[in-house]
Amino acid sequence: LPYTDTIYVKHGTYDASEPITDGVTIISEPGSAVHTTLNGNMRINGNNVTIGLPLQGFRVNGNLTVGASANAGTSKINWCDLYGNVTNNGTGTFDAQYNYWGTQLASVIDSRTSGDIDYEPFLPKEADASYRDIQALLAAGVASGVDPAIDQLWLMTQLGQDVHTFIQYQGVAGAGAFASAPTGGQINLGGAAGGGGAVEGSVYGTYTVGDQITGNLTVTDPVTGDPITDAAVTLSLLGPDGSNALAFWGAATYNEDTGEYEFSIDTTGLAPGTYELIIQTDDGQSMAVSIEVHGA
Repeated sequence: LPYTDTIYVKHGTYDASEPITDGVTIISEPGSAVHTTLNGNMRINGNNVTIGLPLQGFRVNGNLTVGASANAGTSKINWCDLYGNVTNNGTGTFDAQYNYWGTQLASVIDSRTSGDIDYEPFLPKEADASYRDIQALLAAGVASGVDPAIDQLWLMTQLGQDVHTFIQYQGVAGAGAFASAPTGGQINLGGAAGGGGAVEGSVYGTYTVGDQITGNLTVTDPVTGDPITDAAVTLSLLGPDGSNALAFWGAATYNEDTGEYEFSIDTTGLAPGTYELIIQTDDGQSMAVSIEVHGA
């Protein structure tokens, strides 16, 4: 038919190996990438093909290829869970943004794509779960749009936190805490360990169970050296003794009087041992120091 149809696919598992030769929008029953699976290798041999919308995507197990006769720039696949390879043999850039690829490594995704394909931003977890978290972040005012919300999803993933805990710390961190810091913002940790990357892996302090781990730091612009006052500075305490267990997660608060971010961690209830304190900013910068906690 001369116009673009929309095909709604109910939950289930389907063979999707029949080539797509005409313009069409193919979406699943709402709710749904994890409940609607497409098997077989998919081929787009026409123009104006859309596969997937928010909460109406698919789990695609096979490979997807845009044929040489197609204008790939008119087609896209979004909000799906992709487990095969994606190849663009057509003309133009194929839009494969906003998908989960079964991995969090860009290098792996790059190895699974061929031709002119735009796959960034990609999602850190399943498409449906990611989109629900994006909606929560937008509703809470933590992110200004979908792409900034995805940046926050990646930060949450690095910290091992769920969206509700992440939103909770907006109030702890203070107004403006989730503004974007300039790329490469330098973390300068105060106290005995000195500042900057030189303290990576060094012993920051020794404490007895029940003590407060207190500290202060600044975040500075990597070019001008000017202080950054509205970064999100988060703290993860992992351990003890090489364990990746999360013993504490929180945010440092900015003190306008001192011009520093300050934090305090209660060691009550912690097992004695050596912990790794990871300090991160919202632009992805991080540093790590060791904390020794002794028995009372």
